[in-house]
Amino acid sequence: MASGGLVSVPAMANESEWLFDGAATPVTPSTLQGYSWSQEHRLRESTAHLIVDLAQRLHMPRATGVTALVYMNRFFCVHAFQDHDRYLVGAACVYVASKTTECAMKLTDFTERTLMLVDDCRDKKSMPAASEVEHVKAKIRQYEVIILNTLSYELVVANPYHLVMLKLELVQAILNMPYEEVRDVAWLFATDAVKSIVGVQHTMEEIAAGAVYLSYLFHRIPRDTTACDSDRPWWTVLGLSGSDLDFVSKSLLGLYQHRRKRSPAALQRLFDEYPTAYRSTR
Repeated sequence: MASGGLVSVPAMANESEWLFDGAATPVTPSTLQGYSWSQEHRLRESTAHLIVDLAQRLHMPRATGVTALVYMNRFFCVHAFQDHDRYLVGAACVYVASKTTECAMKLTDFTERTLMLVDDCRDKKSMPAASEVEHVKAKIRQYEVIILNTLSYELVVANPYHLVMLKLELVQAILNMPYEEVRDVAWLFATDAVKSIVGVQHTMEEIAAGAVYLSYLFHRIPRDTTACDSDRPWWTVLGLSGSDLDFVSKSLLGLYQHRRKRSPAALQRLFDEYPTAYRSTR
């Protein structure tokens, strides 16, 4: 659909209705129009980087950036990259998310800061002409409407960081690991998932469970460790079966497969040991 139009989609009753299946090469509007999956992956990744950078530059809460990432991934479940300016989509997703998470700013200020980031301007003196600022401002306002319609006004999304912390509390009651170390690695896994197509292949609950699970394995906690008063392994409190947890975790690890050899030693070890750790206790 052309970038100026509206799209009408059925009301989405819950998060699972936005999900693609777990295929390695999902069929999306962009691939149906001729892009390879690798092309779409790169476009999603670059748009996600813009969203994260913009939210950070504007000093918005972590929840705002995550919400915008979810909006972007869902938007391109319905629309093709070929039909839209991804930078305008990304900026508009941040703008809508800022309203949802109650940290909105004036559209003129938001547009100027967005252009400074995209055009790599050091200050307002090197900004584009006022007419261009007004043009981009109008486009962001237009995309705000398109995004709202695409999402069927379902703007409140699950926050993986909150879910990670809830699941960490459950596991910490059993293992009592250094909390911040485990939390930070789990947040890293969750963030990278939401930036990618994995964010629309699994629910946020599943992503949080997989992120926490991998973080403990990353910190060399054996999968078969149990609580003192139970014979159940620690990971059972995460709320997924062993096979489901394995499926999600492999999706998360797959995000790093292309740069596995350049990854930190601890992550390479997780790659090497993960299948063995899983098979030995299944």
